[in-house]
Amino acid sequence: MSNKLVYVGIAIFTVYFLAPIYILLLLAFNSPKYTIESVYPPLIFKSPTFNNLIFAFTQYDFIHPLLKSLAVATLVGILALIVGIPAGYGLSKLPGKIAYPIIVVLLITNMMPGLVVAIPITVLPKSFYKNNSD
Repeated sequence: MSNKLVYVGIAIFTVYFLAPIYILLLLAFNSPKYTIESVYPPLIFKSPTFNNLIFAFTQYDFIHPLLKSLAVATLVGILALIVGIPAGYGLSKLPGKIAYPIIVVLLITNMMPGLVVAIPITVLPKSFYKNNSD
C-alpha cells in the first residue's frame, strides 16, 4: 500500500511540474487560432508550426530585455548580500528562542523571490513614471 501511495505522489508531482511546460510548448508550436485566439483551446497539437517562433525572433528585440534583466538580477544579488551577511551574523549571535521565529518569518517571505517583483518594475515604460508622479 505504501509503494502505491509513493507512485501516486510521484505521478501527481510530475504532472504538476510538467503541465506548465506542456502548455508552453502548445503555445509555442500551435497556430494562434488554436491557442490564444480560442476560448477553449485544445490540449493537443492541432496544427504544429514554427511560425510563432520565427515571428518572435524576427520581430522582437531580446538583447535589451536580457541585459536589463541581468542588470536587475545583479543589483538584487548584491543588495541581498549586503543586507543578508550582517543579518545572518546577527541572527547567529541571538538566542535560539528569538532567532528561530525570525528565521521562519524570513524563510516564509522568501517564498516569492525578489526578482519576481524587481523585473516587472524595471520593465514599466518611462511614461508610467512621468504620468503617475503627481
